[in-house]
Amino acid sequence: MNWAIQIVKTELKVNPDKKPKFDSLMISFKNVDFKFENNGFVIPLNGKRVYVPVYVPKKYYKWLVNGKFGRLYFKEEDGEIYAYLTVKVDEKKPYKPKLWFGVDLGVHNLVVVADSKGREILRFDGKIVNHYKELLEKERARRQKRQMKYLNNRKFRLGHKHRNFSKYVNHAIAKEIVRKAKEYQACIVLEKLKGVKRKTAKKPKWVRKLLHRWSYYDLIQKIKYKAKLEGVPIIEVPPRNTSNTCSKCGYVYKRFKNQRVFHCPKCGLVIDRDLNASINIARKGMVEFNTLEASSPQGV
Repeated sequence: MNWAIQIVKTELKVNPDKKPKFDSLMISFKNVDFKFENNGFVIPLNGKRVYVPVYVPKKYYKWLVNGKFGRLYFKEEDGEIYAYLTVKVDEKKPYKPKLWFGVDLGVHNLVVVADSKGREILRFDGKIVNHYKELLEKERARRQKRQMKYLNNRKFRLGHKHRNFSKYVNHAIAKEIVRKAKEYQACIVLEKLKGVKRKTAKKPKWVRKLLHRWSYYDLIQKIKYKAKLEGVPIIEVPPRNTSNTCSKCGYVYKRFKNQRVFHCPKCGLVIDRDLNASINIARKGMVEFNTLEASSPQGV
């Protein structure tokens, strides 16, 4: 009851005119009310302790052994009962970086990562994910046009396919970026989210549509939390002029717009625009990091 009240209060702050609807079976327990033992949870029900066996994938065991438990949820989804457990894990102390990785987010390439020395580290093409999303959108439009009401059943909904696909790809990308950063002892440099939103406001309609197909916020959050778990330092920089600045001579080409290749009119550099932007982001992060470290007596 207290948990439901908390959710209602939170939702009413966002949308005062609409109350949340609880349409799924769920029960939750505080960390003092349960314990994990013998691959199961011991929970209080009807005035007694009940043992509930669960299947735990191997990759989650380390969190159950080393982490501190938060709230436990049991929820029904498609006829199955799932247990959701929040775990608090101690973060590793960040190392002192020897290199900086700039992360540029885009449409044609979901992510391009380059270091402060101008080398390309990683590139994730956006064609496959955009094609998959486009197919789902066409199927949704077909259903709405033909009014296929029987497909509105939760079992056939397409929304979860969008979310699951995005989460899986974002998880894989974030994991690889953090792994590479740790291998090179590098600091990950991200663009500030507010700046990313401003950059998309002036883009053509077809570009904005492609950008809205993907959850960049989710990707950034996954990079951040995975980096904290591995002790990889992260810094955020303003995105201003990262795409239209020459990574070789520093000239700001203000007339540069939506071309896929950056041609510097001053030094003649010809480079992929996403690679150019990621190099500039990395160097911005290096300057920002060194400035913060110099201004702090204990470092950052």
